[in-house]
Amino acid sequence: MKKIFEDFEIIKIESDLETPGVFLKAKKPNNYSKPVDLSNINLYSIVLGKRTQKVITNFSFSRKCQISFYNLLHIIKNKITKIISLK
Repeated sequence: MKKIFEDFEIIKIESDLETPGVFLKAKKPNNYSKPVDLSNINLYSIVLGKRTQKVITNFSFSRKCQISFYNLLHIIKNKITKIISLK
């Protein structure tokens, strides 16, 4: 994680105690010039559900449907949460 954000000022970084992951608070410095080269790091792709070096832009029809379905579920969940909080 520190390698990915080495061009930022890391204010705080800590492990997520509930699930695998980390919390990061960072800011871009005033003298920011060039982003870190991430081409040799396998980043986790939420779209693919695994680590990858490639950025995928062409998806199969079934994957597009799955992504759309999850996006729709997220929207519905947010709307229901908003409605419940109004009561």
